Amino acid sequence: MTHPRIQGFLEYSCGDIISRITFGQNSTENGPETVLQSSLAPIGSGLVFSLDIDTAQEIVIRDLHFTTDLVNSRDNHILLNGYQSWTDTKEFSRKDRMRPPSKLFGPLIKKHRVTRYADYEFQPYSHKKGELHGASYGYIRDNSNHVRFFGSLDEKSGFTFFHVSLNKKTMTVRKDCADLHISGTYKAFRILFSEGSIDEVMDGWFADMGITALPALPCTGWTSWYNYYQNISETIILENLAAFRDQKVPITIFQIDDGYQSAVGDWLSVNDRFPNGMRPIAQQILDSGFTPGIWLAPFAGEHTSALFKNHPDWFIADADGIPFHTGGNWSGFYSLDLYNDDVRTYLRHVFDVVVHEWGFKVLKLDFLYGVCIKPRADKTRGQIMCEAMEFLRDCASGAHIIGCGVPLWPAFGKVEYCRIGTDVDLQWHNSLYGRIIHREFPSTKLALQNSIYRQHLDGRAFINDPDVFLLRHTNINLTDDQKRTVFYVNNIFGNLLFTSDDIREYTDEEQRLYYSSFPLVPKNIHDVECDDGLYTAHFSAGNLEYFFVSNQGTETRSARLPDRLQFRAGSDKGWVAPASQISLPPFTSECYLQCMPDIPWSIAGSTASAFPGSEIRTLSFEGNKIELALLDPVPAEVVLYICVPKDVCVLRYAGSEFPVQRMLLGSTELRYAELVYQRPY
Repeated sequence: MTHPRIQGFLEYSCGDIISRITFGQNSTENGPETVLQSSLAPIGSGLVFSLDIDTAQEIVIRDLHFTTDLVNSRDNHILLNGYQSWTDTKEFSRKDRMRPPSKLFGPLIKKHRVTRYADYEFQPYSHKKGELHGASYGYIRDNSNHVRFFGSLDEKSGFTFFHVSLNKKTMTVRKDCADLHISGTYKAFRILFSEGSIDEVMDGWFADMGITALPALPCTGWTSWYNYYQNISETIILENLAAFRDQKVPITIFQIDDGYQSAVGDWLSVNDRFPNGMRPIAQQILDSGFTPGIWLAPFAGEHTSALFKNHPDWFIADADGIPFHTGGNWSGFYSLDLYNDDVRTYLRHVFDVVVHEWGFKVLKLDFLYGVCIKPRADKTRGQIMCEAMEFLRDCASGAHIIGCGVPLWPAFGKVEYCRIGTDVDLQWHNSLYGRIIHREFPSTKLALQNSIYRQHLDGRAFINDPDVFLLRHTNINLTDDQKRTVFYVNNIFGNLLFTSDDIREYTDEEQRLYYSSFPLVPKNIHDVECDDGLYTAHFSAGNLEYFFVSNQGTETRSARLPDRLQFRAGSDKGWVAPASQISLPPFTSECYLQCMPDIPWSIAGSTASAFPGSEIRTLSFEGNKIELALLDPVPAEVVLYICVPKDVCVLRYAGSEFPVQRMLLGSTELRYAELVYQRPY
């Protein structure tokens, strides 16, 4: 691989003296009381650039960064990971720019602490096209899907930010360590450079970091937030629980979100809308066959909470000792100081009650970024966040964690599930809102974008949570096409699949689409392309291959299907000739099974699953007789289409005979039998 050329500098103070030392990729540089040792050396999957700072007495870092050439052409796509879960992440181009909150709304931004949600107060934003940055990792991908990867191997020394200039073809790598006091040895940079396919570089990165995902299974669930928001009650929760239980919906997790507590921060003080407390509800969830889940923002305390009123000294403060606002949610909120012993004791008690007394075994932990909002003299934001995740992992013993609103690297290997995008909205996208507020605002469009572009973390760092899909027709401003697009993107690119719908209100069609997501079959993404909002992807589920196309733009687009016979999901006998050109109106998506008509006994389609054929567990044959079994659960009736050899005229199954039918699509002949599968119970 190409060796990066590195040129950087450290600026620091020792007493009243400010010094500056430059360094390259392999050098030992001396300064007053300080030695810099840098190296660029082979590692398992590529090259690692290391920089250590050794000091004879305490120094204060003022700036630390290096610059390297950025291999870039007009055919390249550059992914830059956003600072935290909600930050927009995608493959960027020269026409893109990153905007901090608009200064035109200064008083409003100040009032609601809009700049506190991400990196706006400690990373430079140029406002210029092609001047972009990301945190912890990124890559450059060419049109042949060859990837040049760059990523930090350790963020405990401080978050690493990659600032790129697509116009100058340079990248500046900055360590978030300004005002850090160090003495002895400080391991500043450990940056991996590697090349290969996206799977190769991501596998190599996680291997070189020594990080593996915690044991957990892909699963489905329900959460109260995106229908009721904070307006929940015991009655609402139990009515929805009864609907899932009575209809035997095979979800795994039933989650109570924000709104049960008397105030954010007062987690053990349940409001009067839950007169019987939380333990009986958790037990009813468990008795209904689901895993009880609950939402917490463990480090947050809103302005009106008893926690903040009684213990203002427990919260992160500014230089004058005044609690430091973390954001404008609720009545405005602050974040607890992780290094206050009373805080740790309090949080351990909260977790012990919620997990062991109440009985909740899945914890959605939200707004976690706040704990590292201000660095300390002896700790960077990265170190604080990493230590916070280790603390939460220890507190949550006996439960699974869904991380949310968290810088991602510290969550690697520490949570079973993690949100990888912003909240979905009840509308598609508020573009005006997006231009004036932070990049982390709720947006269905951006949630889908992040789900697609962070899919490579799934199964390596944790199981990806793409946020909910919503199919209902009440209390929502998404069109049917938009809802179907969210449904498919979440089911393809995520493996924690939640909804917030009241399923009692579903129409027959809404219910059919919802049930088509069962059973959950993990997907393996082979490649993804985006052409100005038109996404195409090849993926597999089990041993079946699929093609997905999604027009997430505002204009009708056309797409060419692969050179194989296609079966369109959600259709009856919906075959499409190879290499057909299709037209997609705005916000529509389609999914196709890649058929193999020349291979006898292969699956040519099915009507029950959103991913035709994936509901089949086993298929065997002897002569013209077949045996099959479906995964559990499936709807009561499934129509299956089976490719048969040319010498078979009648297919025998379950004591019945099914005639072989013939269809010609272009030059492709399809011989198939149409079976109706009845669930055996």
